[in-house]
Amino acid sequence: MEKAKAISEMQTKYETEKQLQKIENQALELAKNKAIIRQQQLVGFSILSILLLIGLIVYYRFYQKRQYEKQIQALTVSEKLQSERARISRDLHDNVGASLTSIITKLDVIAYKARKSEVDKISNSIEKVNNGARETMQQLRETIWAIKKIVIRSKNFLKKFKNIYKNIWKKRLIYNGI
Repeated sequence: MEKAKAISEMQTKYETEKQLQKIENQALELAKNKAIIRQQQLVGFSILSILLLIGLIVYYRFYQKRQYEKQIQALTVSEKLQSERARISRDLHDNVGASLTSIITKLDVIAYKARKSEVDKISNSIEKVNNGARETMQQLRETIWAIKKIVIRSKNFLKKFKNIYKNIWKKRLIYNGI
């Protein structure tokens, strides 16, 4: 019986050792799995960080490109505005120059008629010079108005256009003697 008891104890020790070995193996396996999971998390975090960094770089480049395009657009608008101002300045110079030349010529005619004492014709000529000077002043005002207004509203533009149109027709009627 002692032999059976000894065998039973040995078998119990063996089973206990086997269970302890199994528990130890499971603990090692669990530690290995935790290490693998930790490593996978680290790799995932690294990949996510790299993707985030790439995203930030792409966004920053896109932002810089947009800023550059805005600057180019602003320069283009500025150049167009400067070109338009130069054109208006040339037109203004041409119109005012032509009108002043006309006024000077008419004043020369008035001076000539004054020497001949043609009072009725002088009065008529003075009226034409006066109208020409007023018209030149109005054109100058219109041009300055257009220069000052960067954005001309359609209502204001239509109003100005109608006034100019009326003045042109009025001028035609006066010159044609109607």
